[in-house]
Amino acid sequence: MSTEFIKISGCEFLQLPPNPTDHKAILEKFLKAEQSAIVNWDKICKMTLGKDPTTYDIVKDILAEEIEHESWFLELIYGRPSVHMRRKYAGERHHTKKHSRVWDIT
Repeated sequence: MSTEFIKISGCEFLQLPPNPTDHKAILEKFLKAEQSAIVNWDKICKMTLGKDPTTYDIVKDILAEEIEHESWFLELIYGRPSVHMRRKYAGERHHTKKHSRVWDIT
């Protein structure tokens, strides 16, 4: 990945902490990455609101998933329950499922 692209994104390059067995530090890195993603998806939401309804609809759902991911990392780091919707099964994408061309076989 281009370092120029990383600079433009406003996010830092995700690297393991000095102690790669420090699980809390790893989770904190992931949390920071999710928070950067939230900032960037929010910017795209604001850019497309009222201008491109299709892109806005997709982006707002991606933003909702990023916010949910953030809550999971907060729950893991601080040991408090998440108030966000819980998934029924691993890989369920309740926010972005409608945008996928892959059909669930259930």
